[in-house]
Amino acid sequence: MFDDLKKSLLGAMGTGTYSEQIIRLATEFIQFVDNRPSFAATLLREMIDGNGPAHDILKTEIVPVLNMLEQYIKIQGQDQLPKGVSIRAALLQLSSDVLLRAASGTLRKDLWGDDCSIIPLVKQMFIGQE
Repeated sequence: MFDDLKKSLLGAMGTGTYSEQIIRLATEFIQFVDNRPSFAATLLREMIDGNGPAHDILKTEIVPVLNMLEQYIKIQGQDQLPKGVSIRAALLQLSSDVLLRAASGTLRKDLWGDDCSIIPLVKQMFIGQE
């Protein structure tokens, strides 16, 4: 599962402008999560539980993906990143939103409403002024 996520994210990198790549990365992650209904709920449950072998798997699989994305954005976005943005915190905030939205089931529309696009936030956090 995590190898598929890495491949999906890596496929979004490298072509086009930095802004296009960031939007593509976010879109790929959203599609990855939305196309795997149990992924978000399982991941969140294991993170909250904090015990057992699944916790160790998450630590060895998720942290390297975060490290990769953080480094990539730091290097590629150095001229466009808004000042003062913690890349790691922004990645966690945005990915948490996507995961919670996907895991919310029947509460999804009540909590997020009809317009649940996170792309404007992605632009504000990682692109700033174009």
